[in-house]
Amino acid sequence: METLFLQWLDTQLSPHPRVQLGVGDDAAILNADPAPTVVCVDTVVEGTDFVLADTALNLVGRKALAINLSDLAAMGSLPVAALGSLIVPPSFELDDCKQVYGGLLQLASEHGLALVGGDFTVANSPLTLTVTLLGDPSPGGCWRRSGADPGDHLLVTGTLGGSILGHHLSFEPRLPESAWLSQHASVKACIDVTDGLLLSCHLLAEANQLAIQLDTDAIPISPVAVQQSANSDRTPLQHALLDGEDFELLFAVDPAEANDLLAQQPFSCGLSRLATFEAGSGVFGMNSQGQSTPLARDGYIHGS
Repeated sequence: METLFLQWLDTQLSPHPRVQLGVGDDAAILNADPAPTVVCVDTVVEGTDFVLADTALNLVGRKALAINLSDLAAMGSLPVAALGSLIVPPSFELDDCKQVYGGLLQLASEHGLALVGGDFTVANSPLTLTVTLLGDPSPGGCWRRSGADPGDHLLVTGTLGGSILGHHLSFEPRLPESAWLSQHASVKACIDVTDGLLLSCHLLAEANQLAIQLDTDAIPISPVAVQQSANSDRTPLQHALLDGEDFELLFAVDPAEANDLLAQQPFSCGLSRLATFEAGSGVFGMNSQGQSTPLARDGYIHGS
């Protein structure tokens, strides 16, 4: 449903002179003087993004900001200011609200951004927090999901899979890695892995009108994905491909630059080569025996 809704919405939006980049990437870009403003928004909802009985309230606020910071990281941008809209159930006390915002404010302080406003509502609804984030392009400019060429390599930070075991609440947005790449590399396309590696690959393939040949043996599987597979019907590889909310950077660079980055290994979280872009369409999995198989557009698809 999410894809169909966004496709419809795109047909309803009229051009505007202030909009440099609208719907379709991890954030929008508004023309401003002296530099464009990068804008993104995201929401966390009790029962969908966290289980209230099992989640410390400060982690709810932290996650609401962190997922937006991850979007800015995927755009090669730097956070400036945020607005929050908090909806709490009638059972909430003042201290509960303070705890939710305590997590948000702590993460905002760590990344040097200001909370500049928002909204507060008490309603008979699940605990919900929406954060809107404004940022600046990095000195090298903004990245988009499009811009890759045939032959480019696809790299990913960190490890993948098993986020439901706690990573989705405590992950570190890859802003430092993004800032380093903006200064030391020529990133041609980028997305953050929000709804699963496989779906993210499909989104990049579609944005670039190219095919992606994914080396499934090279996927960096997280230890918790291995742990989770012991109690699920998915293998560790399936968890790495399909689990949502890894919030790692998946980005394209040319082959020579990919080799340099992999040799340097500049990030403590790790950096891996996953795939190459080719002429065509779709995503294909290739194993060490050279067998290539089409991979369906799968992952966490909202409303499915």
